[in-house]
Amino acid sequence: MTSFIKSSISLVFINGCFNETLSDLSLLPPQVIFTHSEGLFLQVPSHCSISPVIHLVFINTEKNKSISYLPTIIIAGENSRLTFIEDYSEQQSEYYTTQAVTEIYANKNSEVNYYKLQNEHSTATHTASLLVEQKQDSQVNTFFADYGSCSARENVTIRLSERGARCQMNGIYYLSQDAQSIHTAIQVNHIAAFCASSMMYKGVLDKKSQAVFNGKIHVKPEAQKTVAHQANHNLLLAAESDVKTKPELEIYADDVKCTHGATVGQLSEAMIFYLRTRGIEKAEALKLLTQAFVFDAMEKINNISVKEYIQGSFEKRVSQYATL
Repeated sequence: MTSFIKSSISLVFINGCFNETLSDLSLLPPQVIFTHSEGLFLQVPSHCSISPVIHLVFINTEKNKSISYLPTIIIAGENSRLTFIEDYSEQQSEYYTTQAVTEIYANKNSEVNYYKLQNEHSTATHTASLLVEQKQDSQVNTFFADYGSCSARENVTIRLSERGARCQMNGIYYLSQDAQSIHTAIQVNHIAAFCASSMMYKGVLDKKSQAVFNGKIHVKPEAQKTVAHQANHNLLLAAESDVKTKPELEIYADDVKCTHGATVGQLSEAMIFYLRTRGIEKAEALKLLTQAFVFDAMEKINNISVKEYIQGSFEKRVSQYATL
């Protein structure tokens, strides 16, 4: 049974096709332009705020199929506000491939909150790309939660093309099975002056899983007064887990504040021992420490309903696969 975020605008796609029966557009403002004949197109007019979360649910029911979703295009008009989540967690098949493309265009002084939950079947392959184009004084917040498919790739490109644009990118990935892998590639292009970006991703890897993280900040000569920070932190729960992380700065302006960093570590035996002495079983202690590791990333989700939805999914995943 498909589950939705409470009081949301639900848009359901089954095998790439929009399903009107399962969708609910009753809370969508009438002035919003919405079409689904060639992908999903959503245009929010200037000075319009959409309070309910727009919940996009993508379901695959066909085994051994490759589903290439037509583009999801979101246009936020001047001074508009909206929040939406792409949800790939209600899969009813196996051994399939998902290919998705999303484009966000944030006009002057608009705010877009974009979330993505990728909790597909453990035999699936997931490949997706996100393009974000930001105009003057716009704010875009993104959050990725990846922990389902056997193989996943997330390509993200952010363009801060006009003065004062701001972007905050956060995410978590949790790999819990042998041969499970994820490749995250993010490029933030600072094109105009007085723009800011921040990036923090946290990964948890167990068994013989592998992760690759490439984060790049590119600052053009005219992008003076840029403020940009990026960080990637990883927790290895098994000796066989492997992560390759490569944060990069490519700066051609001389009046900027830019930082980058990455860490890879393991749980301290002392932490586990401390919890065991308090009567907590080892599996439960491991689950608590894993959840604590990603806590600050989860706190970046600024919508309570979305946070509860993603946290619930993550906690269920950790409880299911926590190493004994």
